[in-house]
Amino acid sequence: MDLKIHSLKLWPRLLIAALAGASMSLCFAPTAIPIAPFVLTVLILQLQGVSFKHASYIGFCFGMLFFGVSLRWLGSMFGTPAITLWALSALFPMAACAAFVYISSYLRRLSWARILIFPICWTGTEYFRSERMLPDFTWMGLGYSTTGYPIFSAVASTIGCYGVTLCICMFAALLAAAAQRALITRDMPARAQALFGIAGLFTLWFGACTTLGQGQDKHWQPVEGIHVRLVQAPSEQDSDYLQLSREKTGFVPQVIVWPEDSFVSDPHTTLKLWPKLQGLASELNCWLLFGARDVTDASDPNGFKKAAYLLNPQGDLVGKHFKNHLVHFFREGIAGTEAHAIQTPFARIGIAICFDMDFPDVARREVAEGAELLLCPSDNPAEWGALQHVQHRQLFQMRAAECGRWVAMADTAGGTFLVDPTGKIQSALPAGLDIGKLDVIVPKISGKTLFVMGGWRTGQVALALLVILILFAVHASKREAASASEQIVD
Repeated sequence: MDLKIHSLKLWPRLLIAALAGASMSLCFAPTAIPIAPFVLTVLILQLQGVSFKHASYIGFCFGMLFFGVSLRWLGSMFGTPAITLWALSALFPMAACAAFVYISSYLRRLSWARILIFPICWTGTEYFRSERMLPDFTWMGLGYSTTGYPIFSAVASTIGCYGVTLCICMFAALLAAAAQRALITRDMPARAQALFGIAGLFTLWFGACTTLGQGQDKHWQPVEGIHVRLVQAPSEQDSDYLQLSREKTGFVPQVIVWPEDSFVSDPHTTLKLWPKLQGLASELNCWLLFGARDVTDASDPNGFKKAAYLLNPQGDLVGKHFKNHLVHFFREGIAGTEAHAIQTPFARIGIAICFDMDFPDVARREVAEGAELLLCPSDNPAEWGALQHVQHRQLFQMRAAECGRWVAMADTAGGTFLVDPTGKIQSALPAGLDIGKLDVIVPKISGKTLFVMGGWRTGQVALALLVILILFAVHASKREAASASEQIVD
């Protein structure tokens, strides 16, 4: 007897969707098992033969378990209100599933189009969640689940993180189409053909991920490039910063990078601090990049911008980057709006501050201006657990792959690392280390990836196509309603 997908009642579908959502968390760090297309295949199959309303329930159950399990650390940060954050995030898988069913119902004659509809719905809603609606939270975008696999770095450097999401969803749609055919057809040759296709897709996916991803954990240190010392220490511990910066190891840094909140005050107004920083750059004959505040209104608690200051070896301020993307629910002052590459004698460098790297635009704009490497002061606090640290690291890895640049990040607690242009971590301080330094050689790279030259618009295109498809479906529904009304009158 053939298994009929359409015969399943709602509650079994909800349970299966919830289990699939929980399983999706395994695709991300620290487990990073590349099963996203297969999990989405299960979800798509649960959407076959259901109404728009039931599709919404299925999508919400999937999203609630996915975000609840993968972002479980929100519970320790916010307590009970974290449920609201998980539910808010779950609205977007819900919208993607509902839109998929609604649009598909009006494209019944174009069965091949259904393979494109789901990727557009998911990618469009993921982009909207990440960059067009509060809280602008990019974590757990499907593209980030592929960091560390070279085959996907090539995709990311062409069409970016949202393009990787689109590819994953398209692969899942193909699998779902083959699986549905195998499950419901009575024609044995057709069923065998569908099963053969599933086996081929399965082999292709895991073969590409495992074979081309081998060696991703090997640390490799380049021999040519800019000598950078990344210093890690808690905020306001200037004695630690100074000691680690001066430490003699045989490595002579050209640039020293301190974390985002090296100082939670304005270094110009803190007694004797600015001369001390200028003196350090001059003493070590190197460039110094550190994070602090730029106060615009001392009477206003929010009257400041988070800034990264760049001093040359003479102690002169030659560059300043204001944080463009501020962390929600925290007092971070006024957002910056510009991001520019800064010319130095050894390279054009791009600077991004922590949450800036959660989004594609800052790194992309700086590379478009000729930045040859990216230096990132960051502040991932010690209170974060290991899961939160490693998930945030994936976003930096994706930016490196998109822009084809080396990324060096100096953190306050346990996150200092160097990423190569394929998104692999090539050097890092041990997890759990509070204070330390990482000496790395960062190669400079010129040229622009296709992502920088225009591929970054993939998310925008997916959202635009989603809107067009929804409008088409609404128009088609009105035509059907009008036609039915005319038939009743006749």
